[in-house]
Amino acid sequence: MGEGSIDAGGPFRESLVNIAEELEKGVVPLLIRSPNNKNEHGINRDCFILDSRSTTPSHKNMFAYFGAFLAFAFLSKSPIPFNLAPWVWKQLLHEDVTLQDLDGIDAYSAQVLRDLQQYASTLSDDDFEAGVDQYFTTVLSSGEEVPLCPGGEAIKVTKANIDDFAKQVLEARSKEAAVQVEAIREGFLQVIDNKTEILDFLDWETFESRVSGEKKISVDRLKAITTFPNNGADHEIIARFWRVFESFSDEERTSYLKFVWGRCRLPIETGNLAYKHQVRLITDMAAGSFPQAHTCFFQLDVPNYATDEMMRHRIATACELCGEMDTDNTAAEDLD
Repeated sequence: MGEGSIDAGGPFRESLVNIAEELEKGVVPLLIRSPNNKNEHGINRDCFILDSRSTTPSHKNMFAYFGAFLAFAFLSKSPIPFNLAPWVWKQLLHEDVTLQDLDGIDAYSAQVLRDLQQYASTLSDDDFEAGVDQYFTTVLSSGEEVPLCPGGEAIKVTKANIDDFAKQVLEARSKEAAVQVEAIREGFLQVIDNKTEILDFLDWETFESRVSGEKKISVDRLKAITTFPNNGADHEIIARFWRVFESFSDEERTSYLKFVWGRCRLPIETGNLAYKHQVRLITDMAAGSFPQAHTCFFQLDVPNYATDEMMRHRIATACELCGEMDTDNTAAEDLD
């Protein structure tokens, strides 16, 4: 709604990116920021996890639809840039999660367990008893504190039961979104005709990359699908473009791909793309003008920039200021 665009692929691809961004912003109650994301601590600070508080029938339907959406990306090889934590991808494949995986979403909780285990191995019984005031409870990703077993609020952690405590914490955290995980799997499997063996053959890294693409845009992978169709192979504009692109940060490379293609990640398989990335030198464009993108055809039109600095500034500015196809339907009116 409200996009003044004609669709031959680019606006559709951008709509998928926008859906992912809106889900991560909490437009519907499916995803929440991981504790590491909220606390800006530990690894995977850009990642999201499933909201275990969303348990109504309508929520479950949303999660199932989300699973179907992941299956669409998986089958169509059209990556949708969900920043789900490895913890989530593993759960969707029914892989066991470890203390290291917990560290990937909640570094503080993982460190507490490591510290308690270290204290148990180095302190005397009396010193451990005096220094540790922990009971059989844990705090979930939602912030809710729950007992690990009946009466856990009154069972104190000791050197004798520390290993059992750590095991129960990891089990409780791994199952906190079990209902949501199964709803997503149900939707995913429905789209792939319940061929569960497909998931059995995947590890979580492969699963994530096939659904969401690679987070970092490889210069070599982009080069492999790039052509410069209307100038000689030794033209300076080619070397200049690659010097500029290599100088971009990961964020700038993502913005560039969205500007030129409507998609912010490369798919794992690029051999069957309808259009390869093209950088066209347009000689009648003013030397200092901004580039023009044709997202449906993965094409960038550029003038003959005289310096790397000029090209970098113009492309980066265009990507920053024109990151959305949002002309509020005024483009056609202006032509009239």
